[in-house]
Amino acid sequence: MQMKKELCVQEIQKSIKTRQQDSSETYQIKDLIQYFEESAELTPFTIALEDNNKALTYKNLNLMSNQFANYFLEHGVDVGSIVVLNVSRSLEFICCCLALLKIEATYVPLDPRYSQSRINVLVNKLEPRLVISENELVFNHAEIRTVEEIKNGSINKSTLLKRRSYNPNSTAYIILPQAPQVSRRE
Repeated sequence: MQMKKELCVQEIQKSIKTRQQDSSETYQIKDLIQYFEESAELTPFTIALEDNNKALTYKNLNLMSNQFANYFLEHGVDVGSIVVLNVSRSLEFICCCLALLKIEATYVPLDPRYSQSRINVLVNKLEPRLVISENELVFNHAEIRTVEEIKNGSINKSTLLKRRSYNPNSTAYIILPQAPQVSRRE
């Protein structure tokens, strides 16, 4: 009985080695966006996101994130640019995140419930290329856009204007551990 087990193990090991040597398959490393776009192609009408009464299919989420990505590109956001997302967690927030990942920009989510002075301190420290906000805020050194402006402002909605290359070392997002406290004098 012991002899049969050893033979069986040896045969399996030999089979594995043969497959490894004969294998002409190469495995490509994929990133999140590649998996997402693959899902959008394979299951376009499956619900990808739901938020209260609203839902987006993979196809519509991909189209909307492409629209947002094109808008960002048209407004100077590119690889390595920092974009602050001062937006409530919603379908549009996810579209912004996907869009920024597609063009390899870095996003920084901020809680829109922070005070204006707290947000100002953070934005001034980060020096972002763009701030996406739910409402009209004023910052000294940043261009500000609302989600509605992005939804209505892009020319090309279906395809991404500029394909990004996969760089596993680029920064996807920055999470601030704790926003700095602002004294009452500021």
